Amino acid sequence: MSVRNLLGYYMRDKDVGAESLTVANIPVHSLPTPSTSGLSQSQLDSVADCLSISKAKTKKRATYTPKEKATIARYATSNRIVDTVTHFKPQFAHLTENSVRRWKREYSKISGADGSAPEALLVGKRGRPTSLPAELDADLRRLLVTMREAGGVVNSTTIRGCLM
Repeated sequence: MSVRNLLGYYMRDKDVGAESLTVANIPVHSLPTPSTSGLSQSQLDSVADCLSISKAKTKKRATYTPKEKATIARYATSNRIVDTVTHFKPQFAHLTENSVRRWKREYSKISGADGSAPEALLVGKRGRPTSLPAELDADLRRLLVTMREAGGVVNSTTIRGCLM
């Protein structure tokens, strides 16, 4: 299999044009051929196998403000999830049904029995809980930020030293 065929196999993405295909940041159209490089096709193929073949950059995750989440969830309470996604798709291109379902569930929990509707869905704390008490963790964070701003090195050894 030639380098160009190999790239074609890995780059079947509709959004990626042939002019933007690269092997190790070298454009495909500038890759050597057996006649120009003096290498056999099998040697070129082994070089292609060694190079990292990558697609275009991955897209960033979509982010939504708490007010946007509440607006979408409010609409979802009186409409179907699919209809909600369709309704907000022009504004939010990467909106998914799973996100709307989760926000609707949170919205239902927060909204009171008296019918009061929240203005925004607050984002919960993400990630693992800290192993330190909240006060000590906040002090450690302030110390590390101060050290970074002063040009100091902050790594796991530094953090362990601070805790001792």
